[in-house]
Amino acid sequence: MILAKVATKKYKGHMLSVSVLMYHHVLQKSGFITSSIEEFRAQMNFLASKGYKTVSRAEFFKFK
Repeated sequence: MILAKVATKKYKGHMLSVSVLMYHHVLQKSGFITSSIEEFRAQMNFLASKGYKTVSRAEFFKFK
């Protein structure tokens, strides 16, 4: 998994940013550049529990 902060802008005096996660592969079994479905699910649940939200591609480009 690669995490990058690719879009930042100021809104009402606050800096907002969008972080993007990139996965090479999500498959049944994990490997060198592969996350298993269970690992992916656990990572998404963890991020959701910390307040992260998903956005569509259209929402991302509208933000950027």
